[in-house]
Amino acid sequence: MSVSMPRELPRFFPTKHFVDKLASGMFDLSVIAKLGDEVSRNPNQLRYEVTTGNATVVAERVKNKHTLKLVTGWIGNRKKEKMEAR
Repeated sequence: MSVSMPRELPRFFPTKHFVDKLASGMFDLSVIAKLGDEVSRNPNQLRYEVTTGNATVVAERVKNKHTLKLVTGWIGNRKKEKMEAR
């Protein structure tokens, strides 16, 4: 019987720019959970851009493979559209 160790979750820290963008209006933080999923699927990627449709976030890997800085984020997707709730 083998015992698997739980995977180490990524640690995120915001840049000042990200905090300023976050403070500028309502921002759907569920995109951070989706970012965590993307990091676990593609652990060797250096830059991530993830969207829920309602919010988008860009993160970059720093220091080690478990630490990412939240570079920027915005309401809506790359086309600046906000998806309607269904």
